[in-house]
Amino acid sequence: MTEGTAINRDWVIVTHDGTVIVDWGDEKYMDILTGNFINIKENEISHHPSNEELDWLVHINRVVKYDSKSVWFTKLPERPLKTID
Repeated sequence: MTEGTAINRDWVIVTHDGTVIVDWGDEKYMDILTGNFINIKENEISHHPSNEELDWLVHINRVVKYDSKSVWFTKLPERPLKTID
């Protein structure tokens, strides 16, 4: 059994400045290096990460492994949700 949390590889994105993020939907993005949720505009998105970029994330222990469909992350914070007041 693989450790980590599997995320669809299509949800992992790289911005033009090289920040690797996870798209949680509803315009919520998480920076993989810091774990912070950030706001970005659609025009800031560059591409999905290459195998070389994912290899670097494995090297720095942010990713456990990846394949053609999924990326397994070591630690992901809970997605922030609004509560009903």
